[in-house]
Amino acid sequence: MQLDDQILDEFLIEAEEIFDQLDIDFVKLESSPGDKALIGNIFRAMHTLKGSSGFFGFVRIEKVAHASESLLSKLRDGTYVIDAAITNVLLNAMDCLRGIVTQIQSARAEPAGDDTAL
Repeated sequence: MQLDDQILDEFLIEAEEIFDQLDIDFVKLESSPGDKALIGNIFRAMHTLKGSSGFFGFVRIEKVAHASESLLSKLRDGTYVIDAAITNVLLNAMDCLRGIVTQIQSARAEPAGDDTAL
């Protein structure tokens, strides 16, 4: 296995760990929607995913994670209040990101796609 393959595998493992934690955090957020620390944790997870994906040039992941991060920032600073619509957007973004990562696992490259709706 080449170094590039090892680094990509580490990214994929880290992404899966982030998704696992986000699953837990989103469940917690349902019962504590005003928890700024929890929103901060979700923000940092998206930030990590965005930064790591940039290293590989995974533009789709970077853009979706950045958009999610921007929304979470507005929740964290109180500009927006979390509601069902915002929760759905964040969950859809996470599903999109997870789907892209799954395709990267099999193809070893980011698939083409249009995520502008998110």
